[in-house]
Amino acid sequence: MRKLHKALILSFSLLLLTCAQTLTPRAQEGVLDLRNHDWSSGPVSLTGEWKFYWKEFADPISPGAPTGFISAPGKWNAFETLNGKAGGQGYATYRLEIVVGPDAPRLSLRTLHFDSSCRVYVNGKLVEQVGQPGTSAQENIADRRPGVIPLERADRLDLVIHVANFEHRNGGFPRDLLIGPTVQIEKIRLRHLLRDLFLCGSLCMMALYHFALFALRSRDRAPLYFGLFCLLIAIRSDLVGERVISHLIFDSPQFALLHRIEYISFFLATPCFLAYTSNLFPGTIFRKGILLAVTILFLAGSTFVLLVPSFIYTQTLFAFQIVMLVVGVYIMAGAVYLIIQRRTGARVFVGTFVIFFVSVINDILYSRSVVNSGFFVALGLFLFTFTQAFLLSRLYAESFRRVEELAIDLENSERRYRHLVEDSGEIILSLDDSGIILSSNQAAVRILGYSLRELAGRKLSSLIFDAGPSNAFMARRLFEERLVELVKTDRAQEFPAHFSTAQSDVCELNVRLQRVALENGRAIIANLAQKPLDLLARYCLEDHRHYLLSNSFQMGELLNHSLTAGLESRVPEEEHILVRLALREMMINAIEHGNLGITFAEKTRATENGTLGDLIQQRLQNPVYASRKIHVKIDADESRVQFTIRDEGEGFDHKAMIERAHRANESDSLYHGRGLRFALSFFNSVEYNDVGNEVRLTRLLK
Repeated sequence: MRKLHKALILSFSLLLLTCAQTLTPRAQEGVLDLRNHDWSSGPVSLTGEWKFYWKEFADPISPGAPTGFISAPGKWNAFETLNGKAGGQGYATYRLEIVVGPDAPRLSLRTLHFDSSCRVYVNGKLVEQVGQPGTSAQENIADRRPGVIPLERADRLDLVIHVANFEHRNGGFPRDLLIGPTVQIEKIRLRHLLRDLFLCGSLCMMALYHFALFALRSRDRAPLYFGLFCLLIAIRSDLVGERVISHLIFDSPQFALLHRIEYISFFLATPCFLAYTSNLFPGTIFRKGILLAVTILFLAGSTFVLLVPSFIYTQTLFAFQIVMLVVGVYIMAGAVYLIIQRRTGARVFVGTFVIFFVSVINDILYSRSVVNSGFFVALGLFLFTFTQAFLLSRLYAESFRRVEELAIDLENSERRYRHLVEDSGEIILSLDDSGIILSSNQAAVRILGYSLRELAGRKLSSLIFDAGPSNAFMARRLFEERLVELVKTDRAQEFPAHFSTAQSDVCELNVRLQRVALENGRAIIANLAQKPLDLLARYCLEDHRHYLLSNSFQMGELLNHSLTAGLESRVPEEEHILVRLALREMMINAIEHGNLGITFAEKTRATENGTLGDLIQQRLQNPVYASRKIHVKIDADESRVQFTIRDEGEGFDHKAMIERAHRANESDSLYHGRGLRFALSFFNSVEYNDVGNEVRLTRLLK
């Protein structure tokens, strides 16, 4: 790549040197003597002192005495007249006598463009007219058209040029006039035509190519900006060159339109290139604020070009050229910083950007008549893009290699993932936001006993163990609350729960719910793991704890599991879960009936109507009830465990409820009230205080 850089820089330098003409003969006081010139060495530039007739279209046959002498090519703005400096607007005549001698070959004149219309006379004969020179802005018709003017054989050529300008900031003719053998002049013209067509065509193809890249991957905007930049430079290179394409499109002179397009293409090219650089190296020192400021500035300049006459907007060119150079230095400094940071592609970018930036500087100097080389920004951009193609090819090759590696890694990862999921000892389910099971692994079949088809489309909450409608409601309500919290906050939820198996057994599992992002949206992953034994709990001989809780069913459930963890090895295995369920029901009763003051009749009606949840929420939002707490104690030794639950409610008639619980059968269709019956069944002693707001549950241990 370094060798490629050196070759490109060398070739670009040679092009600059070969395109710059060696200007040895110079005109003096309106006469250019070429009798001793060796025409085989190439054409001659008509530079030097020309006779100048200010505010006069001199007679091409008898011009008369000139106003003075002026250096040409160049602008007449600073020419001193009787009324001061000439300024940019006006009209004048240029005259040069060329002595070629009798041995000179057949000669031709090569013209580029004048600002902004002209008539060319040779020996009193009109040989070329571009536009319509006039003595006022109304009479003048501006146009630009490079060309070749064949000259008749003569020992002396009297060249008279009428020039008028009312459109540009500078008057005169800024570019060289070449005289030389017709064959050489035609070759120069043809070489420039082929160069312009090649560069314009190449840049347009590059623009289309990058537009196609953007269409295929619209998230990456770098190709879009670079394609726009190439298109703008292609347009401008034609307008400042031979104008082959523009003359094919427009039959009549369109100076105002084409001149505006020339300036706008220049103004818009700078922010496009900066945007390309910023997107090529995102997250670096190329800040969005600077890009936005540059874009606004050059868009304002483009708008100014559209709204005001050309003589006004051409005055702003130098200021925008300075800004463009500052932007170029900023890009260069940023790219050098990227090299220091060892950013991929930075070295190639800097090496090619130097070539392009030099061509930009050359064009600015050439447009201001500081150097006499030519416009080379299109060539510089072509060399820049050509080398960038190697960078893009390398980056794409690296990307494809990385994609292949990622594809292999993804395939291996998917294989490992499937192995982990399918062979996992935990139940792994995917749910939608409402808790409906979308998919499950084989562990669900092994642990719960349901087939994959039976699980699909079923709500996970429907698998919660239901020891009566009241218990099922509260257990499922806890699950639904956790699900809503997960959907609302995206925070993972973990809690224990009891599930019914296909064989109507009870299975206690730890549940973890979390949101994950998938290609087609987001889903909920549920991990259901069998609760591990607390190995330390079985060695605990005494336990004395006291908790103060708010009216939270979730915290009550967590506390229930913590308090009963030590019973797993000290009560019969088939009764452990039932003891835990009974304790949970009594804690729920303390919240609902005690602290929230929901009577037995109110809960019955609300349960039948399906409004129990709304009733609980209303009470929780009432400050009278919401501030109440429940007190939970555990006192355990080697022979027994006692749980004491006290609420801050008004109490209830516990004797009547105990009698009712003793009379109830398993077939009774009670919507609630089974919590007390569970407690009487699985605890050796159930004792209330006189008020009924405290209960002591005692279980003898084996």
